[in-house]
Amino acid sequence: MEMQLHSSTAQVSTFPKGATNSGLANTGLANAGLASKRGHSIAKTENLALLKLGSLLHSQLSSNWVLDQFYRESSRPLGYTGLIYQYPGEKTGISHGVLGGHSCSYDLVLNGDFLGTLDLYKAHPYSERELVRVEHYLHVLLYPLRNALLYQKASKRAFLDHLTGARNRAAFDADLMAEIELAHRHQHPLSIIVMDIDHFKKINDSQGHSFGDQVLKSVSLAAQEVIRGGDQFYRYGGEEFVIIAPHSALDGTRLLAERLRCRIFDENHCGITGLTLSSSFGVAQLRDGESADELFQRADLALYAAKHSGRNQVMA
Repeated sequence: MEMQLHSSTAQVSTFPKGATNSGLANTGLANAGLASKRGHSIAKTENLALLKLGSLLHSQLSSNWVLDQFYRESSRPLGYTGLIYQYPGEKTGISHGVLGGHSCSYDLVLNGDFLGTLDLYKAHPYSERELVRVEHYLHVLLYPLRNALLYQKASKRAFLDHLTGARNRAAFDADLMAEIELAHRHQHPLSIIVMDIDHFKKINDSQGHSFGDQVLKSVSLAAQEVIRGGDQFYRYGGEEFVIIAPHSALDGTRLLAERLRCRIFDENHCGITGLTLSSSFGVAQLRDGESADELFQRADLALYAAKHSGRNQVMA
């Protein structure tokens, strides 16, 4: 196991690779007598606390949860007041507590895999012994954090539509249920938009499926540029897409759908002059006690009303 340390009070150090025993390997903690290059071993009482922490951190596969629990369980014994974690590859970042003062900064590396950076803040400079204790705790963090990051990457791939880069139907089903629960609990508005590209079959038949794929990508890109930061965009299937708009009432969501309709209609898709695309939209706002299926059905009915009324319009 390898970990690199950078701080104002310590040289860069590397832990020995492969220094584990069978009783402690699952927690990510090296054997009870392991010393870092600073020459300090783990006390028996702290070893038990680290085993308990390792068991806790392995119980969930969310990096945010793992880091939240790490902060809760380690900030008091280690005497630090706040932390910042960043993992640029997944655009993951989290902070806890009071930031500022003195800090030590770690590049977290496990078997050659970069797991992000971690900064720990406290009011006074770290002593040599305090840095050793930090390193012992970080040994416990590495494996649960690595597992959580791997799981998040796999989940992200499973919830993505690989053609358009939008989130897929499985993601929509899960996200809509979660957003409805939040909306009912906190009494804030929630709306959805169901959209469909008009006459898409004719495009496939006349231009070919490869060209149709490029059209789907172009429409998806346009939609993701129009929606707000808190909105989520999904490819529901075929040429049908859905937008979840949290904290958005019916009128505001209808305006969002209208902006997207105009953007798609005015866009020069795939660089072909004269190719005009239109789309139809159905909008619905969540009602008290309404389920995900009921909300989607109302938006879908509004979409069909838009199509039967001449297409290229928004109905709510």
